[in-house]
Amino acid sequence: MDEASEEISEDDEPSSKGKGKAKATGATVGKDGKKKKESYSCKSIDCRLKIEPRDDSKSSGLAPISNLAIIFGDIVDRVLPYVSKLMGSNKHRKLRVATMCSGTESPLLALGMFSKAIKERGLGHLEIEHVFSCEIEPYKQAYIERNFKPPILFRDIKELGGDVA
Repeated sequence: MDEASEEISEDDEPSSKGKGKAKATGATVGKDGKKKKESYSCKSIDCRLKIEPRDDSKSSGLAPISNLAIIFGDIVDRVLPYVSKLMGSNKHRKLRVATMCSGTESPLLALGMFSKAIKERGLGHLEIEHVFSCEIEPYKQAYIERNFKPPILFRDIKELGGDVA
């Protein structure tokens, strides 16, 4: 098992923590070969989601996927039952996102692509609400403001301890 893969054992039962939240634990294997215990929390979906990479390129002779829209579509296809459960019967889910050390806002870009792939498959609408960003580098702040227009853009992570944050 490589560093990026994760395994959640059958013994690690989710425990109730707060209203509607569950917590599960898992392990990753570091570069040194030792297992490191980690915990994951989620809300109203199965925390035991495990995505294993397919080895399509070797078995079928297909070239690796390089188109981002196709990549995100493939990811959604692999976890279709979980996405259906997440979207619920009304097929709409709102996700509030805040980023710190925001950089190029890659989480927002990725979530936008997930949302598009979900919509293209007729699974519903994943609405992303950008709550705030925090970035210390002025040129990255300008990029974030110009491209994402967050309601609040903190200039330093130290500002997050105040009454407003």
